[in-house]
Amino acid sequence: MNILDRFHQWLLEVPDNASTQNGRYFEIFARLHLVVLGACLLFYVPVYGVLGQPVMIGIGLGSVLLLLISLFALRRGFIDISVVLLPAALLGQALAATLYFGIASGFSIVAVLAVVLVFIADFPLALKCVCSTGFLLVTVGTIFSVQSSLPLSPLPYELRQTLQLLNLIAVCALVGLVMYHVGRVANRLEKQYRHSATRDSLTDILNRRGVLAEGERYHRMGGQYAVLLLDVDYFKSINDTRGHASGDEVLRHLARCMKHSTRDGDALGRVGGEEFLILLQDLSIEGAVFIAERLRQKIERSPCMLAQGEPVNVTVSIGVACSEHHPQGLAAVIEQADQRLYAAKHQGRNRVVSTTPVAT
Repeated sequence: MNILDRFHQWLLEVPDNASTQNGRYFEIFARLHLVVLGACLLFYVPVYGVLGQPVMIGIGLGSVLLLLISLFALRRGFIDISVVLLPAALLGQALAATLYFGIASGFSIVAVLAVVLVFIADFPLALKCVCSTGFLLVTVGTIFSVQSSLPLSPLPYELRQTLQLLNLIAVCALVGLVMYHVGRVANRLEKQYRHSATRDSLTDILNRRGVLAEGERYHRMGGQYAVLLLDVDYFKSINDTRGHASGDEVLRHLARCMKHSTRDGDALGRVGGEEFLILLQDLSIEGAVFIAERLRQKIERSPCMLAQGEPVNVTVSIGVACSEHHPQGLAAVIEQADQRLYAAKHQGRNRVVSTTPVAT
């Protein structure tokens, strides 16, 4: 890992003292600090140098220093302070340039970017309005001040027009970069939330919502599919005698066994405390029974090794049903699998049942 990769990893690592809510915005503003720092170092300070304005170069470097302080505050977990310092540093040097070169130089356009940065922040709407109004009032005050007197360092008309165009391009590019980074982080977080909404945190397989959604998708596709409903035998006694931590490890062990025993196109999920549902795509009842029996034997022959190295023998009961005889929907297939799972339990556990017992 090179220096840039380490810096990037350090920059985006959420501080321990950041709340969950603030943590969502941390990465966004960490990236935005880099964008604004790049704008100051690669555009504003060089422009001041070309114009031969040592005072403005000093102000530009002062803005860079303030941005570094803001970045340090961000890394220390003072996200709200950093969010205010970021647009303030950018706007401060832009308004100083407006006083020096005049309104026509276009530096005051940066106020638009400052307002955008404020509204991205995780502030209450009222506070966003107050901060934005404050920035705009300072900008308007600076403009009126320049209008009532000559700029400190007047520029030729052609140069002012060129600066105005460059500032407009720079602000548009910065707004585009800001929106890109916000969208990038938002898309990644949305994917994480969608993933966590459909995954079981203990076993890292689908949860009830996720696996049922997959089953509905299978049913809409119109192909044949089978359902395995699996329940751990005597799971309560494992929890009672060995503790809930051991019970959790048994569930993770079963999830791994199921992953290894199913195909890539199949779906499996935890639908209850110790109950699992497996969806087998494009399989007849005979094929589903074959996979269910292979899985049952694998679990029976593969004891779960606890953290302390102690093995726990586990068996499961499985009910199997197929969609071939249930065009009315997934719920009917699961209901039949549930009836057959109950029959497997009633017949002594540790078995696969694929036929519904006849009531007597």
